[in-house]
Amino acid sequence: LAQAGKTHPKHSPHSGEIIGQLRRSDAQDVARAVEAAKAAQGAWAETPAVSRGHLLHLLCNALAEKRWEIAETVALE
Repeated sequence: LAQAGKTHPKHSPHSGEIIGQLRRSDAQDVARAVEAAKAAQGAWAETPAVSRGHLLHLLCNALAEKRWEIAETVALE
């Protein structure tokens, strides 16, 4: 997550209404994300394919559980 603490409003293109607040990332946030990805890559590469597949399946299930919430947000955008 963005650590800078800044946000900006997300407006509906349909109504102009503010539908949410988005966190704003800065260069340090990006650098932290890149370093975290680099640090995790080795362990991910060593994880057996079946285990990686299982984790991706869990992610898919979590997204499926939130699909209506996600669809509503996307529709508002």
